[in-house]
Amino acid sequence: MYFDTMLHRSTVSIIVGFRRMSSITPKRLASFCILFVCTVILGHTRSFSQSVEPKPITQPLHHAWEVQPNLGNIWDISENPRAPTIHVEELRSSEIQQRIDVAQKICLHHDRSGFDARIPALQIILERLRLPEEPILVKRSMMSAACLLDDGSHAAELLDVAREDPDMQSTLERALIRWHSPMGLALWRSRLQSEQPTSHALRFALEGMQVVGEPSDIPSLVRILRANASTELERILAAHAIGSVDHSGGVPLAREVLATELSNRYWIAANLLQHHDSEDAYNILLSVVDGDQDSARRKAATSIAQHFPSRMPELLPAWLIHEDSKLRSLALQSLSSNVQPGGIASQTPLLNDPDADVRTLARKNLITAANNGLQAEVNEAINSTIDRGQWRGLEQAILMIASLRDTQRCDILLQLADHTQPEVHLHAAWALMELASDPIVVEQVFERCLALTQRLESDAGPLKKSEIIRGSFLIEVLGRNRFLAALPMLQKYIPKQDFKMGNLTRASAIWSIAQIKKGEDDPGLREQFMARMKDMPPMNPENYLVRFACILALGEFGFPDAMETLANYGGDPPGPLGTASLWAREQIRKQGK
Repeated sequence: MYFDTMLHRSTVSIIVGFRRMSSITPKRLASFCILFVCTVILGHTRSFSQSVEPKPITQPLHHAWEVQPNLGNIWDISENPRAPTIHVEELRSSEIQQRIDVAQKICLHHDRSGFDARIPALQIILERLRLPEEPILVKRSMMSAACLLDDGSHAAELLDVAREDPDMQSTLERALIRWHSPMGLALWRSRLQSEQPTSHALRFALEGMQVVGEPSDIPSLVRILRANASTELERILAAHAIGSVDHSGGVPLAREVLATELSNRYWIAANLLQHHDSEDAYNILLSVVDGDQDSARRKAATSIAQHFPSRMPELLPAWLIHEDSKLRSLALQSLSSNVQPGGIASQTPLLNDPDADVRTLARKNLITAANNGLQAEVNEAINSTIDRGQWRGLEQAILMIASLRDTQRCDILLQLADHTQPEVHLHAAWALMELASDPIVVEQVFERCLALTQRLESDAGPLKKSEIIRGSFLIEVLGRNRFLAALPMLQKYIPKQDFKMGNLTRASAIWSIAQIKKGEDDPGLREQFMARMKDMPPMNPENYLVRFACILALGEFGFPDAMETLANYGGDPPGPLGTASLWAREQIRKQGK
């Protein structure tokens, strides 16, 4: 039932975001196996969630019918599925395997909605962990669950139990580090003083010192850093711990390290000085930035941006064009709160940056500048970006046009809607759906929709997914503008016709018809929409999104003859159909026709 909703979002994400890494967990996997198959096949799904509060524009690539009316997070497919029912009392079961199974279930589902027994589960687990006769395998499972359920409040009690077993102690130490709990300090300090701690145990101690260490621990950490027997990783962890504790005295040690032949000396120096703000520290960090070790450069640059903001203006020209995207990003972040007219030109090229995060930061900075009185300079940046004609920049320019509500550029958006690059023409069509209101522009959109409709009717061959999605956005332009002349064309999308008219375009057409016909009494049209909702044979049932659009349309019309169909074929929340059906029935009751 969710196949087409998932297919739409997966396809948009693949077309528009195939150059970006992302993945999410499919929703309601247990309910509909076809959802899982769809997500695995497409492998790249994007969450299209709605905010509870209305926004001036929809999020990029949201359809109007996804957010109008605002029905909440009905399209959010990124959230964890609800936890299954877990009977925490079974942690006291006489069966060993049952106690292990329940503890493992808690580990898997403790952070999911529907699991509301966190406190009683933790209380029972603590009770069982105190029992000397509880088998060690059960205790290990329960210790894992306790570390996920607790917030560090019971760290001392858990530490006392964990001493029985190295596996439990490792599990707990990870949690102590996550909790920033000082309960592990005594244990970790003893390891630093030990002549021959195991490598595994020493690493836990060094990581723990990073979050709860104190200045008195610095000599022990320095000894690990200098020891010939220390591994490369141990030196790095020790340096990070020293840098976390020492905010002023690390310059001599950093110089000492840089004078060695250690392969990671720049990375170690950057960690030692990560919180320093002295001039000597700045000079050392700057030398690391100028080095050839990427990780060290990024660490040092981050420290400079954080602790030496007054020095950033002199670094910006070089960092904005640096080959390392992290430095470009830090430069943009430095400019985000104070963009001057001269800074617009230096950021404009970054709208076409290969790194998606850098492009996004540049766009947000320029939008902020436009809203702070630099509209003319930002307009010039948009113009120059469009003139360059590079697809990444065009995508950002379109998003800026939409965010700034620049309706004067709809003619440019029309041209970009014909661009060959999917990222460009999809965003342009979406922006037109948001902005287009000029009758001439709407007429031109109508002509494109006519051409699309004729091609779909003619069976001239399959269209690319991006062409279908682009067409659906353009069709919504007609609905938003209540373009009456489009009705005969839009009505061609209502019949199923073996789905040849495209399901996204059909949903958008039905939504548009509802906007145009809102307030009119047309029993025949309502009957067509109700027929689409009822078309649910075992094979090839009506598309899910089409049914959703029909529900919205019937709610917009507000006539009681649709109530029975909505109740019987729309269902109830929490799914999109049920939520929309509940909304539609409320609208009918309110209108009282």
